[in-house]
Amino acid sequence: METVVAENEGLDRGAALRKGFRMGDWTVRPIEGMIDGRGGQHHLQPKSMDVLLCLACSASEVVERDELIEHVWGRTAVTDEPLTRCIHDIRRELNDTREHPTYIQTIPKRGYRLIVPVEAIGADTTHKGSFARILRALFSRYGLSIAAVAAILAIVAGLSQELQSTEAIPPLATNIHSIAVLPFETSGDEVVDRWLGDGLAEDLLNLLAGVNGLEVAARSSSFRRFPAATDIVRIGHDLNVHYILKGSVERDADRLRVNVWLIDAQTRHRLWSQAYERPAHEWFVLQEGIAQQVVIALLPGDVNDRMPLPPMTDRPVIAVAPTSSIEAYDYHLQARSLLQDSNNLDSLDAAAEYFSKAIQLDAGFASAYAGLCATFVQQLQLNPLEQIAKTVYKICSQGVALHPDSIEMRSAYADLYRVSGQPKRAIVGYRWVIDRKPHAMDAYLGMAGAYASLEDFDEAERAYRRAINVKPDDERAYRDFGSFLFARGRYGEALELGRRMIQLNPESVAGYTILGDASFSSGRFTAAIAAYREVMVRDVGAMIYSRIGASQYYLGRYQDAALTYQQAAALTPLDHHVWADIGDVYTQIAGGDLQAEEAYHAARELIEEELKIMPGNAVDRIGLAYYCAALGESVCARYYSAEAVESAPEVPLVHYLDALVQLRLGHEASAVMAVERALQLGYPRALLTVDPQLATVRNSPRLSGMFFARQDFVQNANFQSRLSMIAPR
Repeated sequence: METVVAENEGLDRGAALRKGFRMGDWTVRPIEGMIDGRGGQHHLQPKSMDVLLCLACSASEVVERDELIEHVWGRTAVTDEPLTRCIHDIRRELNDTREHPTYIQTIPKRGYRLIVPVEAIGADTTHKGSFARILRALFSRYGLSIAAVAAILAIVAGLSQELQSTEAIPPLATNIHSIAVLPFETSGDEVVDRWLGDGLAEDLLNLLAGVNGLEVAARSSSFRRFPAATDIVRIGHDLNVHYILKGSVERDADRLRVNVWLIDAQTRHRLWSQAYERPAHEWFVLQEGIAQQVVIALLPGDVNDRMPLPPMTDRPVIAVAPTSSIEAYDYHLQARSLLQDSNNLDSLDAAAEYFSKAIQLDAGFASAYAGLCATFVQQLQLNPLEQIAKTVYKICSQGVALHPDSIEMRSAYADLYRVSGQPKRAIVGYRWVIDRKPHAMDAYLGMAGAYASLEDFDEAERAYRRAINVKPDDERAYRDFGSFLFARGRYGEALELGRRMIQLNPESVAGYTILGDASFSSGRFTAAIAAYREVMVRDVGAMIYSRIGASQYYLGRYQDAALTYQQAAALTPLDHHVWADIGDVYTQIAGGDLQAEEAYHAARELIEEELKIMPGNAVDRIGLAYYCAALGESVCARYYSAEAVESAPEVPLVHYLDALVQLRLGHEASAVMAVERALQLGYPRALLTVDPQLATVRNSPRLSGMFFARQDFVQNANFQSRLSMIAPR
């Protein structure tokens, strides 16, 4: 009982301190990575802040060096040099010294002690618990890094009162007939052979997902990589399942050696295990045999009543094998693995090549056609160029003609309609899929996106909620619904979804992104940067560079923003938004006119290509108007600006960019009216208040009252922010 109390006390204390605490003359805000005091405001690096937070959890008590190292860096740290460096950084920012400490005292041959009182912001008393009790509760019990635990505590405690959801999602409950299939281990090179282990596991997952009465954890949950030493009970708890199916696979020439274990994640008891050695061409027989043994072990009754498959005999139990060529299936597995990295153009190119090879070997391989279509659709999303669009339509149309009854093919074709700006056709396609596969979560998500593009937000929300009901443990459904709610200005609900995402996966990039986006849109740019850095620890991409660059831009850190945007452009050189951002920031830097002009020229060329595919896109039209205005091309600017405002009068982003166009054209009065309309429609006041391009109109009598009214979080249903310009396509 005492241990439970200590752990609860540690969680409460850690959550409170993570929200912020006072330490002598300083106020520390760990979420934002900032400290404030008489010496001004300073930023602490993430690891330094983690060390300071550890010390604060046990104020006045000695914290051993080994404990600090283990809890901040884990057991992989081999020296204490990083800790020494962090202590030095903290002391430097606090104006503290080792010889005459005011805040941090060195205890020779032991560790460090915080020698000032610590008070959680909003708390009445300081904590008198020990480091071992609190930190062991926070880290050892849950097996998480300090960054992950701290972020979860911050989310559970609530980032701020304004971000509290009014409609909480109920906690998940473990079903005794629930299972997760982990990626199978491989004996070869991890990069080369991972597709083999992932492919077998994913095929088994899909087979078991069709079993009546069995709940199967989503791929997005069970395929995250757990450390090798992670206890099976910990994995079962994190995935919210009762059983774990794991194994290993090795291929030697044309032979497969597979070992499989079915384990009770509550007791660690092995229910069933089997070693197989089969010819490679019996891949499908092997899959079905494993799946049937799992069903026999977990579910009572006749396995043939549970599995939508022919009776178990010596022959293959797949009704129709996906391909007659095991070599083609090899290519298919490799391509499918590469397609998981869907934001990487090189991976998509390689996936397309492997899918094409599979089709060459077996022209009747429907899944390969569907995969090739899906690959090209993803490429079109990243690079909406006319040439790519023509290729996608050709491949996808050919696939549907050859395989009109394939659910995979029809789903990919519906995605093509949605991405290419034909949402009504996309909805028809998704309904066809759902009629035949009612639990097709991806179809519900696609349908929701199509309804949203039609501005039928009620139907979009219903489709998102249905996707979550179909797969309550799949992070993708929460991610897409969270993005939808955020774009609608419903921050509290979006944050609740972010919490669930981190609950499902403590390393959730999308969950941390929601924290950054909420801070960004409310004008808390330093906090946004801190949250986005948490994302970068886990996933470095152009999107997060753009978000950090935008935060730096609004903070007036133009040189930093220019460097950050250039990193984004290096990753996605065909994204016109990034080049526009570079142009904007160089207009604020002395001597940057030439770089700004070059960037705007690049942005214009790219957006013109995009408009060839989707000519009716009002946001792209106002974007082109802005680029023309920035380049001094007034006729082009006036034409496209007028078209965009007329076709999308209720979109706040259009009016914001129209204001920038009017300012570039010298029409200040029109700019004031455009800003006023953008505010009325819900564009974030926090962004407009600090936008350097609006400096000349902010003091307008017509706008001054609107700018200075408090608006921490916009709740307008028509909200779209500058994030629309930098969000992933």
